[in-house]
Amino acid sequence: MKFRGAVAGLAIFLTAVMAADAQDRRGPEITVGVGAIGHETYDGDASYTWLSFPESFLRFAFFLSPKVAIEPDVSLYWWSGEGDSGSEIRLSVFIPYYFNGDHGATGFYIAPGIGITMYGEEGEDGTSQAHFAAELGKKFRLNDSVMLRGAAQYFHEPENDDYLSYTNLGLILGVSFFIR
Repeated sequence: MKFRGAVAGLAIFLTAVMAADAQDRRGPEITVGVGAIGHETYDGDASYTWLSFPESFLRFAFFLSPKVAIEPDVSLYWWSGEGDSGSEIRLSVFIPYYFNGDHGATGFYIAPGIGITMYGEEGEDGTSQAHFAAELGKKFRLNDSVMLRGAAQYFHEPENDDYLSYTNLGLILGVSFFIR
């Protein structure tokens, strides 16, 4: 079952990457995470606030039209302390709608997303959990091919056999580059 979740996540990611064939003349675009802040809640009870600089996400945008893109996203996290260590890999796909219609170079956007999170902790079997997300963001053009990207993000992983439900409300910051 866990293996099927990882395969499904990889299939979602590869499908999004293959959308490059439908690429419009602008792009593709790469976004590198710069920072983030968020408030996490587990099963509606335990919660904490966190700050991350640098933020470890990498996103690729393949434009289907001047207003719509498909954006595969890879996030990597690892931790160690008090004798425990672990890692987390998130594979997501976002579909942003850019209100300005300028291939995401400036202005506001809204982006729903889905994906899979794979967890691994020292001495335990790896597990995976589906997630969905939504962003409301804005891009600011720094020059012809570089933008600053900020967004409010809702991120949720429903409860499954291995984990309690998890919700994060946060702000993310990234720098985006058009490749061509």
